[in-house]
Amino acid sequence: MQYKDFINLQQLSSSLIKNKKVDTEGNIMNWLKVKCFEYKTNNPYIVELKCLYSKPFPISHEKKKDLLKLCEKNVIPDIMFHTFYKSLPSIPLKKDKAPEPGESDSELDED
Repeated sequence: MQYKDFINLQQLSSSLIKNKKVDTEGNIMNWLKVKCFEYKTNNPYIVELKCLYSKPFPISHEKKKDLLKLCEKNVIPDIMFHTFYKSLPSIPLKKDKAPEPGESDSELDED
């Protein structure tokens, strides 16, 4: 998966889900038991789904360093993967953290 595969569903949720306590048949909705959602293209409510992130978010320098060591030792195969790991953006963080959905990409610096 890539960063552009993650979709921001916040707009969809606020515009289409009106009553969050009952389903379309009037049954009480238990959100903890929901396993999947189905969206059909023939639905009259067409909402443009936007990507959650506009660019890859960086990992810590330490994690990138460890991944590159695995590449050097050929623990990670060279076929396609070395280039990917070398191109990962990184920042000096002690802990890796994905940006929150409302957090702008510009708040994270890349190297």
